[in-house]
Amino acid sequence: AGSAVAFERGNREGTARVVQAVAEAAPEVRLVHVSSQAALGPSPAIDGLGPDAEPHPISAYGRSKLGAEKEVRARDGLDWVIVRPPAIYGPRDIDVLQFFKLAARGVVPLPRGERWVTMAWVGDVVRGVLAAAHRRVKRGIYHLGEPYPYRMKALVQLLARAGGLRARVVPVPETVLAVAGTAGSGLQRLGFRQVAMTRDKARELTARHWTLRTHDSLAALGIDRWMEFPRGAALTWEWYRNEGWLR
Repeated sequence: AGSAVAFERGNREGTARVVQAVAEAAPEVRLVHVSSQAALGPSPAIDGLGPDAEPHPISAYGRSKLGAEKEVRARDGLDWVIVRPPAIYGPRDIDVLQFFKLAARGVVPLPRGERWVTMAWVGDVVRGVLAAAHRRVKRGIYHLGEPYPYRMKALVQLLARAGGLRARVVPVPETVLAVAGTAGSGLQRLGFRQVAMTRDKARELTARHWTLRTHDSLAALGIDRWMEFPRGAALTWEWYRNEGWLR
């Protein structure tokens, strides 16, 4: 987990420099900014938040991504499109890989309670970004990802099954995650950089729900087919195993 300062520098300040460079060197081109669901924040409802919903990020990373969006939108005369992908999985990914590793061990700890998520296959995200670059797509914010969310417990079972395995979900009390997050944030302040659990990460893990409304965005981008998670997970297992990342 990175620090708030690092996120701010890399996301908001870095984006501001890109926007400035585009405005000076090629003001006529379209800028496609890849943001994140974290900039919007979790949804109180299973069916998710749309692009017009008021953002309420719950982490330093999310706030820095929202700050980056504001840098893009604030530039007068700039032709821009912002895309917000949710959790991205697929070959070469190292974030969702952690869930694959847990499934490979047969035990996946999850916060207690029902939670739903929107998933996005990496290839579909690439297609969405390329589609957003076309002038026929109006300036605005577009959500990427499968149009139907998954319940986390069901997602774990689909993930394990796609790898020819069985996995058991172990409920973890939210208080345990909160304590671990507090301890991790304390270590981070002491100078430890590689901290897996922080307060922000604990808040993200226990939030309900990480879902996006993507139907209208996909239609506007001209995307009418997408990778469903069971098939995408099987392809990802295959790649991880072929590359020696998983057995």
